Amino acid sequence: MYKSIKSNKLILVVLAMALVTMLAVMPAFGSVTAINVDGPMGPQPIGSDATFTATATNPGGTSLYQFWVHDSNGWDVVQDYSTTNTYTMSSLNQGSYVFAVYALDQADRDAGNWGLAKYQSFVVNIGSSVSLNAAYANNEITLNGSAAYITNPVYQFWYEKPDGTWVGTDYSDNAAYTFTPDQEGTYNTIAYAKDLYAPNDYTHSVWSDVKSVTVKKALEVVEVSAINRTTVEATLNEEADAEAAADVASYIVTVGDTAVEVKSVAYDEDTNIATLTVADMKNLVGVVAVNGVEGAAVDYIVEAAVIKGEASAAEVPVGRDVDVTFVVEDKDGDLMQGAEVRVRVLSGPTLVKDFGVLVTDEKGEVTVTYGSEVLDAGGLDINAVVVSKPVIKTEVPVNWTDVRDDLIVIDELGKATLPTTDVGDDENVRTYTVTFNDAYGNPLAAGEEVFVEVEGMDADGTTAIDASNIGTYIVLAKSGKLTSAYSSVPANVFGYKLATADNGKVTFNLVGISGNEGTLTPTFYYGDPAKGSADVVVKAGATEFVDRVFSAEKSSIEAKGAATVAVGAAREYVVTAKDQFGANFAGTLNFTFVEDEDGLAKTSPGSIIFDMGSGTATGYTVLAADEGIFEFELNSGLDKEAATPIVWFDTDGTGNYSEDQAQLVGEKVTFDSNITPTVNEITLTTENASASVAGEVIFKAEFSDQFGNAIVPGANEVVFQAFEADDLDTALTLDASASKVAIELNPTGTTFATAPGAVTAYAVTPTDKALLVKFESDTAGEYVIRAFIDVNSDKVMQADEYSVDSENIVIEAVKAAELEFKTQSEFGTDNNGVDYDILINDQDGTAYDASGANAVDVTYTIKNTGDVDLTANDASSTVIKAGKTEAIVVNVTDSGGQDSITLTPNAAPDKDNSVSATVTVSATGIDSISVSTIWVAVDATAGDSESYNGTVIAYDTDNSWYMIETAVGNIEVDYTSGSTSDAYKVNGNTANQSAFEKALKVGVTIEYVEDAGTTHKLTK
Repeated sequence: MYKSIKSNKLILVVLAMALVTMLAVMPAFGSVTAINVDGPMGPQPIGSDATFTATATNPGGTSLYQFWVHDSNGWDVVQDYSTTNTYTMSSLNQGSYVFAVYALDQADRDAGNWGLAKYQSFVVNIGSSVSLNAAYANNEITLNGSAAYITNPVYQFWYEKPDGTWVGTDYSDNAAYTFTPDQEGTYNTIAYAKDLYAPNDYTHSVWSDVKSVTVKKALEVVEVSAINRTTVEATLNEEADAEAAADVASYIVTVGDTAVEVKSVAYDEDTNIATLTVADMKNLVGVVAVNGVEGAAVDYIVEAAVIKGEASAAEVPVGRDVDVTFVVEDKDGDLMQGAEVRVRVLSGPTLVKDFGVLVTDEKGEVTVTYGSEVLDAGGLDINAVVVSKPVIKTEVPVNWTDVRDDLIVIDELGKATLPTTDVGDDENVRTYTVTFNDAYGNPLAAGEEVFVEVEGMDADGTTAIDASNIGTYIVLAKSGKLTSAYSSVPANVFGYKLATADNGKVTFNLVGISGNEGTLTPTFYYGDPAKGSADVVVKAGATEFVDRVFSAEKSSIEAKGAATVAVGAAREYVVTAKDQFGANFAGTLNFTFVEDEDGLAKTSPGSIIFDMGSGTATGYTVLAADEGIFEFELNSGLDKEAATPIVWFDTDGTGNYSEDQAQLVGEKVTFDSNITPTVNEITLTTENASASVAGEVIFKAEFSDQFGNAIVPGANEVVFQAFEADDLDTALTLDASASKVAIELNPTGTTFATAPGAVTAYAVTPTDKALLVKFESDTAGEYVIRAFIDVNSDKVMQADEYSVDSENIVIEAVKAAELEFKTQSEFGTDNNGVDYDILINDQDGTAYDASGANAVDVTYTIKNTGDVDLTANDASSTVIKAGKTEAIVVNVTDSGGQDSITLTPNAAPDKDNSVSATVTVSATGIDSISVSTIWVAVDATAGDSESYNGTVIAYDTDNSWYMIETAVGNIEVDYTSGSTSDAYKVNGNTANQSAFEKALKVGVTIEYVEDAGTTHKLTK
């Protein structure tokens, strides 16, 4: 800081800086004749230092130097006359500064000859700027400049006409300039600003962005009204141009001497009213005017009444930033937008950082961020002052600490108590997701090394679990998703070295897979503990592993059937066993029961019989693979006996039951000799689809007594009948022969037993609680099956006999679904032709019964593509001319769904013609099948022979034939007949038959010699 020196004498000296003295002062010997100063000029960065060094020319004298600074506070001497020729002003804030350096001989200073001083001035701009608002209205363009951080600014305006001519003004303290454009078109405008004391040059000025103004037909504003702080209405003359009236650039809005930005215009041609949306005029005072036409006086100024501050955190670690937000409100409690606030960081009376003057946003807020440069712990105040009258301020204290507990952040997921063995449930996993941050609170990059150590104790708390066996508990998965392939932590005195993933994270999972009880506690290190660099250590929460035991609270026992059953009958119970984690229990459960007579639990069944299947009356092993479910029955041969089953877990390992052990208590069952199990219900459920294209449906018939228990009907026969769905009074005759309705049974579960022919009811004595019933019919329709207990053995349903009817059974008509096509022979030398056989199958794949009413019309569509006429040797002996197509319809009546047709050439083929045909076979309800057969004739004339070269494409040495591909087609040759032994050549070498067979391979070249007067078939 410097001491201000202000006096009338000094003020006169300053004024003399700009004046040429009229006094003739004669310099004394040794007076200063010149001064040269080295220092910065023009714009400089915020926070810069300004150093000035002066050198005076003073032959024989002693030079003294004086330094002045002019800023927003006016002129001040910052260093009075002395022999020191250097001055530095440090950390300059935003603004403009004029530095003046004087040199005066010591004798002249003592004599008061101030006019003999020589001086040099400098202007420095720190963050200085100027903005420009340009608007056109009433045939005038008004330019308004607004300088920031310039002391006593003066302005200069320039504009470029549409013809490219530039026009400028001199510098003046007037921030507005208005001119009348003499051309239509676009005017480009710019504003310059500088300190009053700065030279009139480019270096010492700042300039605005270029603003363009379009000159259109002038608008005449006749009336102005301010609606509110952001809305002004301007009434235009009736001759207003609609396009110009809707243009923002056509309006200049002022409040007093202050220009207000026009943001948008809404023009109504019917009323000639332009509604202007302008910047908030809240902090302005004066008369609102549009293009010079004034409206009513409006006072919008409101002084700030309060400023509030809040930090994002009251305490932050060293090196960590904190955000501090200040809010300015007016006397009405409204937020002030555009208020100027100076924000500084203070350490007591010492200035640490100056953020300069900031402007509040639309929320009345300014926010600063500070702290990353703080390296030592301690408290600082963030101070904010509203730059207005009256001055109001506030301070926000923030404390920086050395504690960095946020370098390692642990997020724990899952239960703190887990089973010692994995139960395949994501809930039985403890996941530690750890974020490693740097000194500034930012997550480490991926791939950085961090460390974890796991320590623990066995269940008795005596034996430490070291790194050599923690792998039996732990799995590491970066994705956090467990699989059955657990990866163990390797034995290491410092646990496990990990690599960070994205966002500085590692994922560490604990799961019990060893069966050992104990407690594990992961500890995470910032740095390698093996090298002594682990300066930050964070211990995670402990995870306890316990053995899985039976939990009665999470298990259940369900009784089926009535509470009272007949002597000799049984009541069923279903137990669902779970452990304390809700997983299927794997272990041994024990059984007992309580008799009503003495209320004591019994470990030996006595007259109460436990039917445990593969288990015993005192113990039963339940496996998790069985989903923890098992069933048992209680039965007794004694009348009026009762029992309550108890399923219990041997907690103490003694094998003795006690009431304080985990247990399930089922519902009581009572046995009564007066109750005889009888068939009370028969259910018929389909085992396959309710309708079958094959005419077959299979039911399961099940029997239960009056208590709901599944039973065998005993000596009673069960009778089955079939009915038409719309006639349940007349039973159908059952006949296992073809095309009849039939019922078949398999009470033994092996093969179906067919009902005797020509009966209306089929009776059987079941030997099990359920049997399968097959109903079939070759006739389409809807049927109903009835089952009843034949108490009187007369196979006739009586009123007191229990019966049940099935739902309607829909049988669809059998359709031909597939047509097989087979060629039985090929053209031979005797021109016998080719046989085509067809076989029509049912939808179930068996031969279709085409006889009688089920006969099918089959259509043969034959296209003769060769040179020889063909005869279709069917009932009509149809001739198909060469190049023609004929359709032949045949009614197939074969019970096996078979038919055939033969194609015979009408003339023997020769080497000049061919025989070929395409045959398509179709029938109602089936897809068509097409087959092509092509023959190329090979005919050697009598007495001559012909040879053909070709490539072997197939052969059969057992049947002595081969096929070669030649230029005329594929020739099939029987090489054991008609040819001499030396007629075979393989790749040019003559061979006998034995050598020929050895050399015969697919792909070899063969020369075939045709015997004289013979014809062989060629196929493609």
